[in-house]
Amino acid sequence: MNANRVGAKKFLPLRPKTVLQANLHNALLEAKARLEFQREGDDDE
Repeated sequence: MNANRVGAKKFLPLRPKTVLQANLHNALLEAKARLEFQREGDDDE
């Protein structure tokens, strides 16, 4: 019996771990690039 699963919600299946890691890596690289761009822009002021 699944008595301990009463009220458990069904979640959408996650993408494969490698896809999630690649997306996270790309987001990290984009964030770093944006920070560098902001720092370079601040030097001009």
